[in-house]
Amino acid sequence: MIFKILKILITLALLAGTVVMLGFMRSAHSRSHITDVSVNIDYPNNDILISKEDILKLLEQTSAGLRNKPLNQIHVNHLYRAVSENAYVGKCNVELLLNGVLRVRARQLVPMLRIIAADFSCYLDTAGYLMPLSSQFKARVPVFMGEVNIPLEIQGRIGRGEKVHFSRGDEIHWMTDAYKLANYIYNHPTLRPLIEQIVLNADNEFELITKFGSHIVLLGDLERMQQKFENLITFYEQAIPQYGWSAFGQVNLKYHNQVVCLKN
Repeated sequence: MIFKILKILITLALLAGTVVMLGFMRSAHSRSHITDVSVNIDYPNNDILISKEDILKLLEQTSAGLRNKPLNQIHVNHLYRAVSENAYVGKCNVELLLNGVLRVRARQLVPMLRIIAADFSCYLDTAGYLMPLSSQFKARVPVFMGEVNIPLEIQGRIGRGEKVHFSRGDEIHWMTDAYKLANYIYNHPTLRPLIEQIVLNADNEFELITKFGSHIVLLGDLERMQQKFENLITFYEQAIPQYGWSAFGQVNLKYHNQVVCLKN
């Protein structure tokens, strides 16, 4: 009986100590402030559209006086929402560590095309998001232009600093093919450093301009796209060493299993 009473008393004492300790920790936590802000951005390629300083500024705008606020007044969800909704941010994680460090890890979206439509211009990323141009940085990606139009509603959202997936714009019928073509070029080790510009002409056909020579590559539609590009690369390997880059005015890939050239 005595042992049972002692056991109960010890248990109660431990519980009381735990409650006191938790109360002390809560009190200390409420008095503590952020000790540091750690920001890490993953750039999948060499194009930078958002910097660490941009993220720090965004955090401060979302929670004014961030470094001077008690930890229990820091709303991590609000900070996460502010970072994740940024036009250049893909995935992100925001967490408050036990040592008082606010840690932000973000992955930038990957621009693969700059679209020029009338008086409006934006980037298209590898995940299919349209995002605004940066006032600080410039992505080294091919330019897409020609018979293209982006609805005013989507232009307005991008202009306000939003990212918009092109599939949500029903009026952008040409974007599916543009995305498919740009994505193929971006992921091709030979084409990516070669193609400088993509044009959608009045016949709804794609024309390509390379960084070398003065010729236009007439791709046509995207049927047999892989075969067309294989033919183009074979043509370059065989013809350019013999004739040079400036010998041709047009390289036509439209016809099945052949390359038709017009000389300058």
